Amino acid sequence: MSDSSTIDRHAADLAWSLWTELGVPGVIRRHASLVVDPEPLLVATPGLAHADQRLLDEVVRWWTTHEDRLSVSRIAGLAATLADRPRERFAAFSSRRLKGAGTARRTTPATRTVAAVNERPPIRLPLERPSLLRLRLRALCGVGARADVLTSLLLGRSRWASAAELATAGYSKRTVARILTELAGAGIAVRRSEGNALRFRIADPDALSALSADEGLTEPQWMRAFAALNELQELARLGDKPGAVRRVAAHSARETLAAACAHLDWDPPPVTRGVSSAWDDVLDWGAETLARLAAGPAVET
Repeated sequence: MSDSSTIDRHAADLAWSLWTELGVPGVIRRHASLVVDPEPLLVATPGLAHADQRLLDEVVRWWTTHEDRLSVSRIAGLAATLADRPRERFAAFSSRRLKGAGTARRTTPATRTVAAVNERPPIRLPLERPSLLRLRLRALCGVGARADVLTSLLLGRSRWASAAELATAGYSKRTVARILTELAGAGIAVRRSEGNALRFRIADPDALSALSADEGLTEPQWMRAFAALNELQELARLGDKPGAVRRVAAHSARETLAAACAHLDWDPPPVTRGVSSAWDDVLDWGAETLARLAAGPAVET
């Protein structure tokens, strides 16, 4: 039977692997064949790994070193979509980094901790790793929506996508539509009409792949996945509640998780209606699903 500690452990394992891929000193990289999207990972990490102070310290160090590689507006937009508890955790986490940047002379325990983290050598960003495709294209196109739209088009290769679909990555539909129109005008993308909508795809994926090294990569819908993990974490924390409360919560969570699974290609959660063991069943399913996601295809460092 799974519990809160099991769910939290798998969530932290996933966060560790993804941050190790981005250069944070870790033991194992398990997601080398998946594109890591830094802003969704950053805003989700204080919730995923809320009890792992060492990882949070390393992420502060990475963020301080490489903040110029990140979209400030995208971070703010994604943070606003978080559920209440992870949003509060990210706000506190972000505040801690900002305090550390501007209060080095203070001697409170919190600022001494941040100062100690910042005094360590900067973390190198291993842009040569295939999984850092988004960051490589930002090195080419600059930080912002253009590089990320190009990344999504490249990963989709022959798939046609609309501005509304690509806007889910944290940018407005209007911004994405403008960039797609410009890319089509430059011959980098092609477009076609489907009903009242315009859809786009990369014009010559092989030519751009030679430059960006995207061969064999895939990218989950990270923000949707992290939201599902938060749902499981919140459900797991009801272990001391009455059975009736847990069953109702499990059924509600099951509906949310089932919708996410349809987009994430996960096996659906178990049936909960009228099932006395609903809470345990959903958590067991969640632990197995999260363990598989956290394991990934292991690669030695």
